[in-house]
Amino acid sequence: MTGSWWFTLLVGAALAAFGCDRTEQPSDMATSAGGHGGGAGAAGAAGAAGAAGTGPIGGLGPANAECAFEVTASLSPAIGTVGVVEWTTDLSGVDTAVIEFGLWSESGAANDSQLAPVDLSAPQHRTLLLGMKPEHSYHFRVWVRAGDVVCVSEERTLTTGSRPNGLPSFEVATRDAVRLSPGYLVTTLYSGNAALILDGDGDVVWWFSAGQRLTSARMSFDGKHMWINASNVPEAEARVLRVSMDGLDVKDLSETFAGQNHQLAPLPDGSVAFYSYGDNGCDDVKEYHPDRGVRQVINAADVPGVLGSCHLNVIEYSPLDDTLVFSDLAHHDYTKVTRTGEVVWVLGGASSDFTGPGASWTRQHGVHVLDLDRLVLFSNGAIGDAGAVAMELKLDFSAMTAERVWEYTREGLGTSILGDVQRMPNDNTLVVYSTAGVVQEVSPDNQLVQEIRWGTGGAFGYAMKRASLYGPPPK
Repeated sequence: MTGSWWFTLLVGAALAAFGCDRTEQPSDMATSAGGHGGGAGAAGAAGAAGAAGTGPIGGLGPANAECAFEVTASLSPAIGTVGVVEWTTDLSGVDTAVIEFGLWSESGAANDSQLAPVDLSAPQHRTLLLGMKPEHSYHFRVWVRAGDVVCVSEERTLTTGSRPNGLPSFEVATRDAVRLSPGYLVTTLYSGNAALILDGDGDVVWWFSAGQRLTSARMSFDGKHMWINASNVPEAEARVLRVSMDGLDVKDLSETFAGQNHQLAPLPDGSVAFYSYGDNGCDDVKEYHPDRGVRQVINAADVPGVLGSCHLNVIEYSPLDDTLVFSDLAHHDYTKVTRTGEVVWVLGGASSDFTGPGASWTRQHGVHVLDLDRLVLFSNGAIGDAGAVAMELKLDFSAMTAERVWEYTREGLGTSILGDVQRMPNDNTLVVYSTAGVVQEVSPDNQLVQEIRWGTGGAFGYAMKRASLYGPPPK
């Protein structure tokens, strides 16, 4: 499953609730259909919502009443590109609210408006504006609805702060802006000390310093927090932080996640799936829940056919059937399990349930489950091999075969450790050559659409591209 379905549902619900005339639109801050360039990060679900050009939620239409608003806006003292908006209105019975915000072009027209959904239960309706570039002035306004009454506040301006001096710059080469999937890249600096979010121009729009050799940064399913962890390979001490998106609430859960390494996966119910060093030479797959604590799902040695030590390096959640898929580098395989620890299948390696040329590769890391019978994976190849391969597999559960239906490799690009892959909603594929410091987006016909490079010695952790910084992750 791809795409930010939660935010799409929010937009759809708002459209149905407002039910306004789709032929009219506010004249002073019309939304665009999303895109790249000056507001590249402003695309995605928000851009799709405004694609019809009929107001900040597509069918919202113009305001049909006048309301009084009290609005205050500031920047987070921890992250200078995160806006904090609080507001009240004299309109009673508000049932839906969003904040529309965006850059303005020199001509005075709105450029790639974004939508920040408002939690009406939050004190002062506190809402974060995410995805803004450093040192830019953004215009914003609050839209509210109560029954059939729609009001909008006056436009206000918020100017973002500077990014920290220690963050590197990234070279971005966009070869085909039309085919580029809109959104933000969430990743870490493995050879630095920060988790960060880049927009489509390579501008850093969010950051948090959290220690050396960071390998993973993943937003929670509700979009309110960032989960950050370090490599912890070889085994030393786990480093796991949960950081609010304004950077002000930092919870160190390293002791709770004892032995955790590489990467973790937030789940819809607020749990986090992860793996940690076991006491038998094989890693444990576990889940953490803030109310229920940590429970074990399975030890990798309990996978049928697994012999010797194990080395897990990826875990992903599949919302299609509420399962977990993890990678065992030592056995060159992926295993799907239920959240109660029952093995569904093993793909790859000596104990594979599937045969055929698609069921064989050498060493692997990132994986993206596309459907019950389809997935894409990142194969590192042999150590020292500069020909890492991203591949899509089609599984046949009747014949129990795996067919390789697509693959991509870039001569001279490889990564001996880490590496990631993700299929975009427009069928492009994100390929992350971690230790090479290169992230590529390629089209279905293997054309390079965009490349992000870090300078010599730079290395990325795992990465994920999101159309929106609100709502659940796309995979």
